[in-house]
Amino acid sequence: FAPSYVTNNSKDSGINGGFANKMSGYGMTAALTYGFSDHWGVSFLAGYTNISGDRTLSFRDNNGTLIVTPPAKVNSALNTGNSGINGVAGQGHGVIATVSGIWDYWEGDGFRLPVYLGGGIMSISEQADAAGYGVKRTADVLSPALLAGFAPSFNIWKFRAVSYFMITSAVSPGTGSIVDYNPATGGVNSKTNFPLVGGLDSAFPIAGIELTYRPWGLGFTYAPDIDGEGAQSYGLKWSREWGAGRPKP
Repeated sequence: FAPSYVTNNSKDSGINGGFANKMSGYGMTAALTYGFSDHWGVSFLAGYTNISGDRTLSFRDNNGTLIVTPPAKVNSALNTGNSGINGVAGQGHGVIATVSGIWDYWEGDGFRLPVYLGGGIMSISEQADAAGYGVKRTADVLSPALLAGFAPSFNIWKFRAVSYFMITSAVSPGTGSIVDYNPATGGVNSKTNFPLVGGLDSAFPIAGIELTYRPWGLGFTYAPDIDGEGAQSYGLKWSREWGAGRPKP
């Protein structure tokens, strides 16, 4: 089990040279691994994250193409040349559940290099809401997911050090929307839907390190921002092994 603190502080120099997203929140990951032998195993993983804060509401897609012309009522708030509004209320949450096959050439309690390959399902939802102007942008993904990666590990005195690198991807594209609504009544004036990326275009890397004090099964995890999108997490970890008919730390 690994509770974590998650931040997303992405910066876009094209939007007033400041932070486009400044969000934070909490997450939880739970995993169970079963070894059929020293070389083969299976892993089950489930994770949840919920973040909120300030972010940019953009009227453009990831390629910079204008999705809709911003309504005149937001002209005073637009950042020049970007068709975006900084500092609006943002929130997002995600759930992922996977099952992976594991293969490791090495064996024993020393150096290990397990390779993971599997799949599952992911659900991601996010929103940027300029409530004072009656405009919001949403994005929702509910899709099968693919996962591949590796996680070398070794002992350091009574600690176990693990580094990992994974690639995960949504198979199906999600749907985004930009909604123009009446802030007083909530009535929708217009809604423009657009596809989000899916397949290989949606693949994103996950990397991190873990250090666990083996006698107690307690450790620390850190996942840095490796793709420049601003997301990173810090967490605690508790783990336990069972083997030869008895539990052991």
